[in-house]
Amino acid sequence: METSMAGVQESLDEFRSKFEENEDDTKNFKRAINLILGDDTIQPHLKSVIGYLLDRHDRLSALLNAANDFNRKLVAEISSFKGEIISLKNAIVSSNTSSSDKSVESRTSFEEIERNRSVVISGVTESKAKNSTVRAHDDYVTVKEILDHLSVECNPLSVYRMGKPMTKRPRLLKVVLPTSFFQRQMLRRAHWLKSFSVRGIFVRPSLSKAERDRMRQERALPRTNCSTSLTQSPRNTVRSDVTSVCASSKLSVARNSGQENL
Repeated sequence: METSMAGVQESLDEFRSKFEENEDDTKNFKRAINLILGDDTIQPHLKSVIGYLLDRHDRLSALLNAANDFNRKLVAEISSFKGEIISLKNAIVSSNTSSSDKSVESRTSFEEIERNRSVVISGVTESKAKNSTVRAHDDYVTVKEILDHLSVECNPLSVYRMGKPMTKRPRLLKVVLPTSFFQRQMLRRAHWLKSFSVRGIFVRPSLSKAERDRMRQERALPRTNCSTSLTQSPRNTVRSDVTSVCASSKLSVARNSGQENL
């Protein structure tokens, strides 16, 4: 951009140089005019013509000087405006980058808060009702019965199945609770489900993809190492729940395979 402005300035300077008068030529010209006007042998009407042309010359010179001054101001203002445009573009880019970073941080924070108050329940048989809303209501009723059995005193904010319907096993249930307190309480009492009216129901925390991948690797370890490896998990809620699963029935990898939206 600065290069283009320099090119414009050079073109203007070159244009002016073609029309600007040499100082010596100007003096010689005026001296010649004065001699002509002072020569009594020249006809008066010729002197009038020469006077008129001289006046036009002076006017055109003044106009050219004014145009040159105006062009210099225009070039300076255009250069200033282009500098401001560059600054504004840089500010916009910086603002967009900052907003994007804040958006990512906000989304990550929200997802973490949502996971900390959510659980995943496996082994709940899916309703055979024809209407989807009826099936969703049946799942909600079942989750409330589980909460009653675990003496968790709250209603779930959201209950829904994850993934596509499967013929061999029921889909996982995602349950969002009002606060992380109820989530931790539900996980601590998950072993009470051994006495629940329906057998084979398990509860675990809602995990991030990285945590789910780590758990799959840990499940692949020998059974004797299961409790030790899972005890090293950074999340206490994962440790208390999954360790009980390893000790009692060792939840199979196949139970959760293919269900990524946890």
